Amino acid sequence: DLPMLMVRAMRYNLNAAAYYESENKELNKNKWENYRARYSPKFHLDLLDFISDFGSVRGLKLDTLCTSLNLPGKYDVHGDQVLELYYAGELDKINEYCESDVLNTYWLFLKFELLQANILQDDYINHLNVMSEFLAKNCAHRGYTEVFCTAISDELARLNGKLDYEIKIQKEDDEEFDDFSDLDGVKDTPEQLNERLVRQGLDGLLKKASEVASATKKDKSFDEEKLPEINLDEE
Repeated sequence: DLPMLMVRAMRYNLNAAAYYESENKELNKNKWENYRARYSPKFHLDLLDFISDFGSVRGLKLDTLCTSLNLPGKYDVHGDQVLELYYAGELDKINEYCESDVLNTYWLFLKFELLQANILQDDYINHLNVMSEFLAKNCAHRGYTEVFCTAISDELARLNGKLDYEIKIQKEDDEEFDDFSDLDGVKDTPEQLNERLVRQGLDGLLKKASEVASATKKDKSFDEEKLPEINLDEE
């Protein structure tokens, strides 16, 4: 976001010297530790970049990461719907979506701080309680409040040993999938399937699968090609 903010700053002829400053002994800035130093979190932290080890884990997305850590993630609106909401005049819905993204990022930051031992578990619990109380008091009108407060309650239960970290599938849940007869003939179009994959952070998987299938087909045709036999005894 910061590069885009700098572009907007130029539009309005603003001064952002502090962002570009790389030498300032009073503020402990140097060429390795400043706002633009990618590998130092002292002045600026790109959370997703750090967690993915600066691109070592490719394709990692905030939504996928959050849901895998028992955070709400994108529970309602997804990024590819924002433009449509804008043209529909649903600005309040867009604001709600952006605020929920901030909450996800903040909670993920707390978990990352706990992982690095920058905060204690008691600190983590306290921050979650403060967030839950703030949402209940000030954001009761927002759709994400109940979602996050419930998720926080579950997280506190896990920390107290009252709830498992892993989701256990009950027997009755299995029975719901025993009969697929009502799904006969129901298929997603490639576009619908790709949209589902994008929302799960797996965009590009469909294209990759088609490339693998195409390569496999070529290999198979090569194997089936009849090559002339060579009899070494006749040479």
